[in-house]
Amino acid sequence: MVDNADINAAIARGYNADTTPEALQERIERRRNQLISEGSTIKEVN
Repeated sequence: MVDNADINAAIARGYNADTTPEALQERIERRRNQLISEGSTIKEVN
């Protein structure tokens, strides 16, 4: 049986990341904005 400590540790490592389409799109947008803010061009990011 998995206890809460194991679950929390997995979440902290990112194994249980939210993978709904909306959540994935949000992660993509955040990463895209991060790359642009670091100086990448739109063409490179797309």
